[in-house]
Amino acid sequence: MSSADFLKGLPVYNKTNFSRFHADSVCKASNRRPSVYLPTREYPSEQIIVTEKTNILLRYLHQQWDKKASIDRTEQVTFGKQIPSFQILSSFFFFKEIQTIPFCGSLMCRDRLL
Repeated sequence: MSSADFLKGLPVYNKTNFSRFHADSVCKASNRRPSVYLPTREYPSEQIIVTEKTNILLRYLHQQWDKKASIDRTEQVTFGKQIPSFQILSSFFFFKEIQTIPFCGSLMCRDRLL
């Protein structure tokens, strides 16, 4: 049974929908060779797939915190100096006091409402 015989008796709203149907053009085999993936690296054949026990979000946050901590460590820090700065946040004034801790070299910030 050809596809033209199958479509012949079906009820349709518009007969011109099937007027351009040709059985020859539906399934043409191509003479091209299929594309093949060629790996560039050798992976061991006995790899073991293991699911990670940590949550994706927690892993991402820890990575960001580690990046931020490494950037903070590389910045030059003046020890023992307090730098006051004022900022307006939701119509309130906050006094932001930045203190450095000499033994670890990182910045510690405290926000207080005036």
